[in-house]
Amino acid sequence: MSSELDNLKNIGVTARHSLSAEGKGEIVKLVKYLFEKQKTVFVTEYIYKILKKIIHKNSTTNSSYNIIENIKILTKKNLKNLDLFIFFGGDGTLLSAVHQFAPDIFSVPIFGINGGNLGFFSSVAKENGTSALDKIFEGKYTKDVRMVAKGELQSEDKSVVETIYSLNEITIHHAGIARLRNLEVELSGEYLTTYKADGLIISTPTGSTAYNLAAGGPIVAPQIKAFVITALAPAGFSQRPIVLPSHKILKISVDSTMRLSIDGQKYTEIKNTQSLVITEYAIPVTFLRLKTERYYKNLREKLGWG
Repeated sequence: MSSELDNLKNIGVTARHSLSAEGKGEIVKLVKYLFEKQKTVFVTEYIYKILKKIIHKNSTTNSSYNIIENIKILTKKNLKNLDLFIFFGGDGTLLSAVHQFAPDIFSVPIFGINGGNLGFFSSVAKENGTSALDKIFEGKYTKDVRMVAKGELQSEDKSVVETIYSLNEITIHHAGIARLRNLEVELSGEYLTTYKADGLIISTPTGSTAYNLAAGGPIVAPQIKAFVITALAPAGFSQRPIVLPSHKILKISVDSTMRLSIDGQKYTEIKNTQSLVITEYAIPVTFLRLKTERYYKNLREKLGWG
């Protein structure tokens, strides 16, 4: 990434899969716009195939062919060269990209154009995408910094079996027959409680408006560094959601094999011989926002508040 954030030269682009004909047209428009701005453009393989098909079919100009010849395929290896990562779609589009390119993607500023259904991450409508980018390239933006959760699956000897990263939430839930499980939680070495529940949601403030909210957990402002633990169908009314400081180390143990769902994008298992250790990842993710954007206005509109 460039040392100066205002020098946004290398631009990455991704979009949700199964784009409509209209959505594909918007992607072509976006990429052409970036080339007109003399940007170096990196796209995912899915986007490259769309561009190649549409541009070759509909254009006979040399400039259009030059786009295909000069565009670059985005990979984990060249991701660090990006100055800005643009996603076109809803929240699922960004989360999919995060898990495709984590953890390196957290070092790249992100800008979202809402071409999907949910847009907590992207509040700029697709018809305003290029005009919004004009302002971004002029430096008329603010930085919205969000914490990222890091999870380590550890064996009994504390060796790390698998490392995961989460922007929204890590969910522990049953992998087979639905029944109550015992999930023991420690907080920086201190015993907290043993939940008797179908599972647990461990959410970041960003994810507090997602699965956590649907399960009855609280909304936590994104500027607050915290974890939220919300039990899924707890056996007792006393096991309420709890907000914990993010500098603490969460350790969760289970009494039988359960499934881990990370941001609804990636799945793995936790066995009763393993522990899940969750900490705040050292590198947060940075979103670029227009100066006119307001978090609470967006929240009010998305949740249908009066």
